[in-house]
Amino acid sequence: MWKSAFLGELTPKVIHIIISQLEEAPVSSNPHTIGLELLGGEINRKSRDSCAYVHRDALYLFSVQAVWTPEDEAKGNAHACRRWAEETARSLLPHSLGSYQNYADCGEKNRAQRLENYFGKPNIQRLKELKEEYDPLGTFTREHFRL
Repeated sequence: MWKSAFLGELTPKVIHIIISQLEEAPVSSNPHTIGLELLGGEINRKSRDSCAYVHRDALYLFSVQAVWTPEDEAKGNAHACRRWAEETARSLLPHSLGSYQNYADCGEKNRAQRLENYFGKPNIQRLKELKEEYDPLGTFTREHFRL
């Protein structure tokens, strides 16, 4: 299971959440991780409305990864691993700037919130209009991204 979102900065609160969640990770045959990818540079030089990727202010992309083996699943540990990943992502989501469309959702409450986190609220209407113009029959529609 993989969850991910953007962060503007690593505040003491965010660092505390990451450390606490890693300490509470369930035991399994594979390690669970919280990754931090450094962003910036050219990504941050473009405007937020230059394309569907709006997270131009983000300095980090965090990812939560929980992995389990068939043996872990047989012992009933897969549920605990999944629950840990979901709880970790939910605990970091209030500190995030949004979610990355190419990774799984980060536990948003509904599709509207997920789309706002992916594309930014100001861009959603513009993207809907482009979709209606260039894909009126919905050929390139996925439920996860449906505008």
